[in-house]
Amino acid sequence: MLEIRKSSCRLAFLSKSDGSVKLKHGQTSVVAAVNGPLDVKIIKEQVDKMNVDIIFKYKTESKAKNQRTMEKLIQQICECSVLVKNFPRTNLTIALQELEDDGSLLACCINATCLALLDACIPMKQLFAAVSVCFNKVDDTITIDPTLSQESQYPGVTFVFNNGKFNVIAMHSNSFLSKEVLNKSLLQAREHAKLMFDSYRDLIKQSHQIV
Repeated sequence: MLEIRKSSCRLAFLSKSDGSVKLKHGQTSVVAAVNGPLDVKIIKEQVDKMNVDIIFKYKTESKAKNQRTMEKLIQQICECSVLVKNFPRTNLTIALQELEDDGSLLACCINATCLALLDACIPMKQLFAAVSVCFNKVDDTITIDPTLSQESQYPGVTFVFNNGKFNVIAMHSNSFLSKEVLNKSLLQAREHAKLMFDSYRDLIKQSHQIV
């Protein structure tokens, strides 16, 4: 199954942030807010680049054990995508809040982060988009943008691509997948990442039309 659930977004969702977005993939929705570059505490100061802080909050505490993993992955994606060397001795904070989770939450958070950075006009050397997939070993099928029910049944992986040559800049898997399955998943995920970058423009236009 290669269908992606309908997406929608609202830019400038939070009035007190430099950039923000509320993004929905199907019934999965998150809010991302960007603040900075701002003065940084001495303990976090880096003389050659901007410090990037990611703060992620789940809707319920029961999933909090995965919080640090989510934060670290998104931090690494931002550090290789934002022009951090242009803003030494400063701090950029990106806060993410899960509103609803019906699958592909990580991909939704990553895509919301990119849109919030765009809304904040943060200089970037590349855009990024995430696509989650899961693999059904019974009938050898790949599902793009899986729901929570599908994620609970099948092993999955989230790929993050840049918008240049659509190279993979990050990947996260919840279980072991063979090289063959990974390559098959990668090919299909890359095609949908291209559509995701196209949808960024549509989502932004759609958001500006919301009164």
